[in-house]
Amino acid sequence: MDTTTAPLGSLAQASRTRQLKVARWILIVVGILHVLFYGFMYSNAEEEVETVFKQQMRAEGLVVTDQALFDSEKAKAVKTVRLIYAVVVALAVGMVICGLLVYKAPVPATMTGLIIYVGMVAAFVYFDASNLYKGIIIKVLVIVALVKAVQAAIAYHREAAALGEGGPSLEA
Repeated sequence: MDTTTAPLGSLAQASRTRQLKVARWILIVVGILHVLFYGFMYSNAEEEVETVFKQQMRAEGLVVTDQALFDSEKAKAVKTVRLIYAVVVALAVGMVICGLLVYKAPVPATMTGLIIYVGMVAAFVYFDASNLYKGIIIKVLVIVALVKAVQAAIAYHREAAALGEGGPSLEA
C-alpha cells in the first residue's frame, strides 16, 4: 500500500499513517544516535575507568600498593562498563529495527520501540538519578510521540480489520 495516501481512504487513517511515519523516524534517529554515542563510549571505556579510578583514589588519598591487584580490579571495571555499553548499543539497534518495521507491523514495532526507549531511560536513571533531568524535554517528547504512535497503530489496525483489509501492513 502507498503510505503517502490514506490506505483506507479516510482522513483519520491518513493522520495515523503520518503519526506512524514520525514514529518510524524517531525510532531510527534516536536508535542511530545511541549506537554512535555508546559505541564511542564502549571504545573509550578503558580511559573512562582509568579517570574515575584516579579521581576516586585522589579524593580518598589512596596510593596503589599492589599494582597487580589494582590492574585486576581495573580490568574487571572495564569489562563491566563495556558490557553496559554493549547492551545499550544492542537495544539501540533494536530501536532502529523497530523503526524499519513500523510499516510492516505497526503495533508490535511501535510498542516494542516504546518499551525499549522507556527501559533505557529507566536504566540510566537507576545508574544515576540525575539522568532523569538531563534532556528531560527531549525524553518527554520522544515518549509522547511514541505513545501517540502506539495509539495510532492500534486504531489503524482496528479500522483496517473492521473494513476487511485486516492486515497490519502499511508498507509502500
